[in-house]
Amino acid sequence: MSENKNCCCSSSCHCGDNCQCTEDNKCCPECTCYVRKNKELVRKFYELIAARRYDEAAELCSEDFVYYPEVHTKLKGVQAFIDLERSNMDPFGDFKMTNQFMLADEDRVAVYLTFEGTLQQDEWHGVPVKNKDVYMDFMCMLKVKHGKIVEKRAKYDRYDIFKQLGVTNLPLK
Repeated sequence: MSENKNCCCSSSCHCGDNCQCTEDNKCCPECTCYVRKNKELVRKFYELIAARRYDEAAELCSEDFVYYPEVHTKLKGVQAFIDLERSNMDPFGDFKMTNQFMLADEDRVAVYLTFEGTLQQDEWHGVPVKNKDVYMDFMCMLKVKHGKIVEKRAKYDRYDIFKQLGVTNLPLK
């Protein structure tokens, strides 16, 4: 057995230089390589979404993927998520989505992102928006199982976005 240079633990590992550890198949009891791998998976997921490569992002998700865009709203299936992402992002011309930081523990990855862009269509979600700029930040919590994303929960301030678009008659939260 040689020490695994890709493993975060200090013991000698069975998996060698090409660590294949997952949460259910660790090379040793101390190994948390899969946490690093989960972060890389989520990082790639958001890079693909920012590049509008939605189908490739979908490949990183499990068949039983569930998305919670709000605490009381549950969308089943990765296609429902992709359709919603397209409807939110495609009306923007060029946009910038930046992964500000990520935290991971066991099977969960939290990511804080910022988004800025200019809406190019005449309306967005029923609001006149031609050439209006939007800046927002949001947090997401993703769950990973067997190397695939199985769940995403998002938290953002929808009211702030609509205020930026000039909507003044928003109902109270």
